[in-house]
Amino acid sequence: MAEKGSRLRSRTSVLVFALGLYSIQPAFAMSGNDWNNFSKDVQDAYVIGVLETWRHAEAVCKQLSTNCDNINFIARPLSCFPKSPYNQFIAIVRKYMQDHPEGWENNMVNITWASLSNACKAKP
Repeated sequence: MAEKGSRLRSRTSVLVFALGLYSIQPAFAMSGNDWNNFSKDVQDAYVIGVLETWRHAEAVCKQLSTNCDNINFIARPLSCFPKSPYNQFIAIVRKYMQDHPEGWENNMVNITWASLSNACKAKP
């Protein structure tokens, strides 16, 4: 009986999350320039938030048993570093930002993805 209640709570959580995705209002997209203006702690928290969003989206998609191709594509760079701590991801993003100032006007989520994707490709 407890297992049935747990499954119901899990399904309810997934449903609430999915419905929340449809009601999200457009938000300010932070650029690399904006990110550079924040303190190191805020920058770190931002990168961690992006990573956690990708991980949670991947988990929810799997629970919904639906086509997750788009989510898997977005979360793919995370699979290159399955046991890496947050500070490693943050260091990769910081290095990419340092090496690519020409892209600072781009959306920081896209910069984060590009930095991890490039690091994934370069990984032996």
